[in-house]
Amino acid sequence: TKGRISFDKKSVDEDKIFEIAIDAGAEDVRTEDSELTVITSTENFENVKDQMEKNALEYLSAEITMIPQTNVRIEGKDAEQMVRLMGALDDSDDVQNVYSNFDIEDELLEALG
Repeated sequence: TKGRISFDKKSVDEDKIFEIAIDAGAEDVRTEDSELTVITSTENFENVKDQMEKNALEYLSAEITMIPQTNVRIEGKDAEQMVRLMGALDDSDDVQNVYSNFDIEDELLEALG
């Protein structure tokens, strides 16, 4: 369980985010496709979030979530079955959140999607 704060890379200064995040006690700052993500412990989440707000940095999302320690690469029929399972769980009214640690190639996901 970790805190996760996401920013649009186009609308923020990466160096400023990194500096504020580390000073506030964040564990990591990750650059993804179009987002910059700050990872914190649950204990430091509110402090890091408050520091971002005090510096007028608008985030896309800020939440306590589950982040996997390891990822498992799956392909072929296993990937197809996993995508169907995740879709069914996501569609269920009784399920609030769905977390996973699988890694499927983007091309295969688009073909299955």
